[in-house]
Amino acid sequence: MRLPTELAWGGRTEFDLDDSYDRTAVYKIVLEEGTGHHLRELISGRLFAAIWAQMRPARQVRALWEQQFPQLRAAA
Repeated sequence: MRLPTELAWGGRTEFDLDDSYDRTAVYKIVLEEGTGHHLRELISGRLFAAIWAQMRPARQVRALWEQQFPQLRAAA
């Protein structure tokens, strides 16, 4: 996956979704830094749900997503 420059301000823009570290890193970046447009364009709901337990987003981000989608809390 290639992140747009507004999300990849740390320098790295390409991530391999077949690699577990890259997959969780890129989703964490999009969740914490992205807009609604980024979420719709870059996040796969199926993949997101599958990797949620391995992700470590900021506490507020985790709480917000788990409040909106209680099934994520059960998966974590």
